[in-house]
Amino acid sequence: SPPPNSKGASEEDAEQLPSDEASVPVTRQEHAESTNEEAAANHDSDVQEAAQILASTSLNDGDSGDIGGADAIKDVSSGAPAPTKCSEVDALALLFSSFWSHVSGLIESRPDLPLHDAIAICASMLRLSLACNPQPAEPVDSVLEFVREQLHARDLSPGAHNPATSNQLLSLLLGPLRAYPNPLKVLELNNYGPLLESQAERTRKSVAVALLTAILQRNTTMTTEGEVAGIVRLCASLMSKAPEAQSAALSHMPISEMPYPGTPFDEDDVAEEQGLLARLVHLIRGPDVVTQLSLLTVARDAFSQGGDL
Repeated sequence: SPPPNSKGASEEDAEQLPSDEASVPVTRQEHAESTNEEAAANHDSDVQEAAQILASTSLNDGDSGDIGGADAIKDVSSGAPAPTKCSEVDALALLFSSFWSHVSGLIESRPDLPLHDAIAICASMLRLSLACNPQPAEPVDSVLEFVREQLHARDLSPGAHNPATSNQLLSLLLGPLRAYPNPLKVLELNNYGPLLESQAERTRKSVAVALLTAILQRNTTMTTEGEVAGIVRLCASLMSKAPEAQSAALSHMPISEMPYPGTPFDEDDVAEEQGLLARLVHLIRGPDVVTQLSLLTVARDAFSQGGDL
């Protein structure tokens, strides 16, 4: 017969298993997969929490009648199951639209609000929209358009932002790349490219590297001329130096107001960036030979316009 404490010993061994497994090194890919599983498991709770916040905000402001009626809000915010998935998504979209109108109005009514704080609020709203429903481009594009208007209203030269503002703008621009399963969806955002082009060279390069990395890791293929032209346009900062107009604007700024101090030329960084661009060409795949030739021609023309790095 087993010893009296055999059951306890087996339980102790079972309790030790997680610690033994934890001692095994976790690869970067395994960590990413576990993170994705956790994000998928928590998606429903995040959406429900967002719905409750949006509904309570709209009800407190007395605007529930303008966004589809109090009944639709109660169905989502009370935790009761929605009749259909489509109705729940539509309700969340209406609630976000109402909430965003209040937030944007608050920012516009506070001209004394620091720019980096205003952009931080916009970045949070953008992440909230992507958490509720990443499919429609209109809510995300409306946030990007509002940020462009705020930058224009402050009358700032392209890229002439302090480090705090530049960091918030970088977080804002990286949000869609992290949320979209298909990185090419950023091409549907009409204000994404113009907002990116108005940033400092360091921000534009960081976004371009993140975009290329996402495309390569997810093995996303480009099959139309619009997709190829759009991606190489967003990655133009990796092909040449900053535009002369932006460089001239920054050269007349006081050193204390420069967005970032000058950084030395790093050959390793340049080699990595050019390697990403070279690998991108292998993901250009047309349905036939003629289309493939036209797609490669678009990429070649874009690369040939690059100058000294």
